[in-house]
Amino acid sequence: MVADGEGRPRLSQRLRRGLLLSPPPTRRPLLFGVAAALVGAGVLAFSKPLFGFETRWFEWGIGALVGFAVTGGGGYGGRLALATALLTGVAVFAGRTAAYRGGVDAQVARFTAGLDHRDYEVALELAAEWRALGDRPTDAEVVDFAAANGYPVDDAAAFRRDVVPTIELLAAGNPSFEQWRAAVQQASAATAPFAGWITLRTLGLELVFFALGVGTAFAIVSRRTTVLIVAAADRRQRLGAVE
Repeated sequence: MVADGEGRPRLSQRLRRGLLLSPPPTRRPLLFGVAAALVGAGVLAFSKPLFGFETRWFEWGIGALVGFAVTGGGGYGGRLALATALLTGVAVFAGRTAAYRGGVDAQVARFTAGLDHRDYEVALELAAEWRALGDRPTDAEVVDFAAANGYPVDDAAAFRRDVVPTIELLAAGNPSFEQWRAAVQQASAATAPFAGWITLRTLGLELVFFALGVGTAFAIVSRRTTVLIVAAADRRQRLGAVE
């Protein structure tokens, strides 16, 4: 058997011969890991209301939290290391997305809370102008309508998707002020992308901290596995069980 610098069999050979560790438990470590991932995602999602700020360093912390939770539950081995990394990735993405959506909802709520009956009357006039275009206005008519009414939209498809539903609510019937305001809030929130915190401008930084979190989780379980393997090999060497 090929030995390393200290006279011990190489790790790869010890693994291939199956001399060292029994299969790791899975249920308990995964339960611990899932619980830690949920806690981490929750802290990340509510970091701003809880602490008054948001920081990407929480993503690194989630990796450490999930990694130590899995090893604390008795977990080790390559499969659990991969599972730990996956749990961390899901927790980070879910937490960041929930934080972003919460921020969008808060902004939209503040905006719609400021709408008054004068805004409602203006919207009714806008709906009447929209009705005058007929059932199937052309793209050019839609763009002209948007420009004439101060909408920063030069794409007819985007205007139809993001603005027209609330206009048609007024054009099709006679909703109350509260119904109209609720529709504006719903439509405004729907225009925000699902994971708008991911942008080209910050993509590189997002990937760095995402990798730090996932890599930390994987490294913690992998390190624990190595420690257990080396300890088991040393014990067996002392007992003369390893050639």
